[in-house]
Amino acid sequence: MIPFKECIVDANPKAIQMPDYLKDIYELDYIIDKKVKAYTLDHYQEKAFRTAFSTNISLIQGPPGTGKTYIGEKIA
Repeated sequence: MIPFKECIVDANPKAIQMPDYLKDIYELDYIIDKKVKAYTLDHYQEKAFRTAFSTNISLIQGPPGTGKTYIGEKIA
Protein backbone atom coordinates (compact mmCIF):
# COMPACT_ATOMS: atom_id res chain seq x y z
CA MET A 1 0.00 0.00 0.00
CA ILE A 2 1.29 3.46 -0.92
CA PRO A 3 0.76 6.19 1.71
CA PHE A 4 -1.48 8.99 0.40
CA LYS A 5 -2.09 6.99 -2.82
CA GLU A 6 -5.59 8.41 -3.16
CA CYS A 7 -4.18 11.95 -2.99
CA ILE A 8 -1.03 11.62 -5.08
CA VAL A 9 -1.47 8.71 -7.51
CA ASP A 10 -5.24 8.81 -7.97
CA ALA A 11 -5.38 12.60 -7.67
CA ASN A 12 -8.74 12.42 -5.96
CA PRO A 13 -9.53 15.91 -4.62
CA LYS A 14 -12.15 14.48 -2.24
CA ALA A 15 -9.40 12.51 -0.47
CA ILE A 16 -7.65 15.73 0.53
CA GLN A 17 -9.46 16.84 3.64
CA MET A 18 -8.77 17.86 7.22
CA PRO A 19 -6.80 15.21 9.09
CA ASP A 20 -8.65 13.35 11.84
CA TYR A 21 -6.24 14.53 14.51
CA LEU A 22 -7.16 18.17 13.80
CA LYS A 23 -10.93 17.68 13.77
CA ASP A 24 -11.03 17.73 17.58
CA ILE A 25 -9.29 21.11 17.86
CA TYR A 26 -12.17 23.53 18.24
CA GLU A 27 -10.37 26.80 17.70
CA LEU A 28 -8.04 25.82 14.87
CA ASP A 29 -8.91 28.91 12.80
CA TYR A 30 -8.15 31.17 15.76
CA ILE A 31 -4.82 29.44 16.38
CA ILE A 32 -3.85 29.72 12.70
CA ASP A 33 -4.90 33.39 12.52
CA LYS A 34 -2.85 34.16 15.62
CA LYS A 35 0.24 32.43 14.15
CA VAL A 36 -0.18 34.07 10.72
CA LYS A 37 -0.29 37.51 12.35
CA ALA A 38 2.84 36.71 14.36
CA TYR A 39 4.87 35.94 11.21
CA THR A 40 5.52 38.16 8.22
CA LEU A 41 3.88 36.19 5.41
CA ASP A 42 2.83 37.21 1.94
CA HIS A 43 -0.49 36.00 0.48
CA TYR A 44 0.93 32.78 -0.98
CA GLN A 45 2.92 31.89 2.14
CA GLU A 46 -0.20 32.40 4.25
CA LYS A 47 -2.19 30.16 1.91
CA ALA A 48 0.49 27.42 2.18
CA PHE A 49 0.52 27.76 5.98
CA ARG A 50 -3.27 27.46 6.24
CA THR A 51 -3.41 24.55 3.78
CA ALA A 52 -0.80 22.61 5.75
CA PHE A 53 -3.05 22.70 8.82
CA SER A 54 -6.36 22.08 7.09
CA THR A 55 -5.63 19.12 4.77
CA ASN A 56 -4.12 15.68 5.25
CA ILE A 57 -1.47 16.34 2.59
CA SER A 58 0.04 19.59 1.39
CA LEU A 59 2.74 20.16 -1.22
CA ILE A 60 4.60 23.46 -1.21
CA GLN A 61 6.57 24.35 -4.32
CA GLY A 62 8.04 27.49 -5.80
CA PRO A 63 11.18 29.00 -7.27
CA PRO A 64 14.23 29.82 -5.14
CA GLY A 65 13.74 32.57 -2.59
CA THR A 66 9.97 32.32 -2.22
CA GLY A 67 10.03 31.14 1.40
CA LYS A 68 9.44 27.38 1.16
CA THR A 69 11.97 26.60 3.88
CA TYR A 70 10.71 29.49 6.02
CA ILE A 71 7.12 28.24 5.82
CA GLY A 72 8.21 24.64 6.45
CA GLU A 73 10.04 25.77 9.57
CA LYS A 74 6.98 27.67 10.82
CA ILE A 75 4.70 24.69 10.13
CA ALA A 76 7.03 22.36 12.02
